Amino acid sequence: MSVEGFVEMERSQLEALLNSTLSTDRMKREEEFKNATLAARVHPEKNQRPSVEALLHHSCLAICGSHAQHAGEHGHLLRERS
Repeated sequence: MSVEGFVEMERSQLEALLNSTLSTDRMKREEEFKNATLAARVHPEKNQRPSVEALLHHSCLAICGSHAQHAGEHGHLLRERS
């Protein structure tokens, strides 16, 4: 996958989603989750859809104590914004 295939996400918004309470109704909860992850995109104008694992990736970085930018051969995948 090229770098264009990755969606840059706002980690603060992913953290807010992680700490939020979503509906107990399955259909409403899925819609709330989808809307929250779409809202967390850094560049919504690109019309990219984040993977369902985006929140898991954020959680793993938080657990590992990584608060710096995560970069690799594909560049920024997740980043914190001030």
